[in-house]
Amino acid sequence: MLSVRSTQFRASRQLIAAFITTIALAAALALAMAPASLAKSKPAGGPPKVCAIIATPPISARLINTTQSILLTVYTESPSGRRGKKCDKPLTGQSIDVRVLTGPNAGLVTALTTDGAGQATFMSTSAVPGIEVTKYTAGGRVAVSHTFWVTKHGGPGPYGEHHGGIRVLSNNSNTGVVYVAKRCYTHGFRLFPAFDGDSFVSSTFSLDGREVATSTAADASYAVSLRGIKPGSRHRISILAKFTSGGPVELKASFTRCGH
Repeated sequence: MLSVRSTQFRASRQLIAAFITTIALAAALALAMAPASLAKSKPAGGPPKVCAIIATPPISARLINTTQSILLTVYTESPSGRRGKKCDKPLTGQSIDVRVLTGPNAGLVTALTTDGAGQATFMSTSAVPGIEVTKYTAGGRVAVSHTFWVTKHGGPGPYGEHHGGIRVLSNNSNTGVVYVAKRCYTHGFRLFPAFDGDSFVSSTFSLDGREVATSTAADASYAVSLRGIKPGSRHRISILAKFTSGGPVELKASFTRCGH
């Protein structure tokens, strides 16, 4: 009787040991498989975040019945070595919400998508003078542009030739317009002149009577550098445009370098 019980007891112990071994092996296998399983289920991450949207030109003047083109560039962050990330990588395929807030086209809403260079272009026109303020939103970031629509005579009331730095000049059928803010500048800036007339040929930008650059592109912009310019000094700007027929158009303005 004792022999039978001892045999049964030993058998039970063997079964328990085998059961424990089986559980241990299953647990070990589960732990070994866990990382791979988690890796498969781990989300790949969302789309790149927008860190900036730039509207060019931000402020400009245009003649009525012509076309204004605003170039929009959207950026996301890119690694830049030891200093962390930098907001300088063009973002492709990003949707941009466009809303015209004021001016002749107020209420216009549309959507654009950036190309391979992270850019999209918003184009508009107007048959009447007005100040058009447009808001661009991409990924929670916002940019704004201001377009002064004027006539060849500068436009009525607050849109006059000398209001807010707008310069307009007509010579027969040829006309030019440019905006130069009436304030002092602490940093370099760009000029965005626009011309309309008998087949544009070229424009030449001069600073204080010295030629700086010439372009044959009707939509060319010019950089005004403040390097070497004394604070508190005032300087003359000239943009001379030539056409295949009719007289040339020379837009003149001035600016002051901030400081004493």
